[in-house]
Amino acid sequence: MGGMIRNAFIRLVSGAGILGLAFGCASAAAPVIVPGTGEATITRGALRAIEARWRDVDLGRPPASACAGTAETSAPLVRGDFNGDGLEDVALWIVAGGTPHLVAALAMLDGRATAVEVGDPATLDGGAALEVGPRGTAYRTSSLTIDFFYGADTVVTRACDGSRTAWFWTGGSFGRQSLAS
Repeated sequence: MGGMIRNAFIRLVSGAGILGLAFGCASAAAPVIVPGTGEATITRGALRAIEARWRDVDLGRPPASACAGTAETSAPLVRGDFNGDGLEDVALWIVAGGTPHLVAALAMLDGRATAVEVGDPATLDGGAALEVGPRGTAYRTSSLTIDFFYGADTVVTRACDGSRTAWFWTGGSFGRQSLAS
């Protein structure tokens, strides 16, 4: 950390890049409004992580905003503690290179985030609505009729046909589990 401060001080004294320094030092936790969502925000750290992984990104824009024949629309993003570390994470649809991606930005203590693909774009229903399965809430899988309980907040997608999929954080990626409707 001392090196970072020394480098900032040297730049400031030399007079080079003062405007860039002011922009670069903006708080990573500062909120940024996701375009087209009204008031929905993500942290600057989450935005930086997403933009570092995917180029030419449209944030918060699912490829199909409603199921055909209904007025139902998908939330542009959902919040929860998806990895169980006590920090608020965000999951949202993005479109990069014309392909929809469901992405989670997992928050870090310093305000930065790690951007993780929730599932393979080929296996996701691009019009799926986003939901959160809150920690401690009961759920059932499509193959068993016993109750399980979410161990952490969990990203859940709901397709137009009503099928639901839970995306559990496994420590390095998200694992898929079909839920009972």
